[in-house]
Amino acid sequence: MSSEGSLDAAAPDVKSWLEARSAEEVKALKERGAGRILALPCANFCTEDDSSGPVWNRIEVTSAFDFSKVEQVLLSPAREFPFKPNFDHVHVILQVAGQDVNSLCLLLPYVYDTRNRRNTLKSWCFVNSRGIVSRLRIDDFVQH
Repeated sequence: MSSEGSLDAAAPDVKSWLEARSAEEVKALKERGAGRILALPCANFCTEDDSSGPVWNRIEVTSAFDFSKVEQVLLSPAREFPFKPNFDHVHVILQVAGQDVNSLCLLLPYVYDTRNRRNTLKSWCFVNSRGIVSRLRIDDFVQH
């Protein structure tokens, strides 16, 4: 299994840009009626691709949150990532079990290599600060 397109989310210019985009996304979500949104910082992004299964989009989060409690994964529209050619940025919006989307959502930035045509952004791997891995799949995309 290879890890492709790794990106250090803690690099100062990248971190600052991602924080600004996350603040914009939080504001936009609140304007559309979302309740409490918790933007979580990330340490690293990469894809895991062994060519025989799905491409997993991996986000290493600097939080001890238990991502096995997530019941729905939503994505914002992709936009160009200015620090690396052929990379795009999305926000991953997570609905926590037992919480209504209008009451609490988690927001994570994600940057990925657009040249990997096998990556459908439907398979997600979240790693918390304790090293606990949770894998989630998106069945269908619905545009709102």
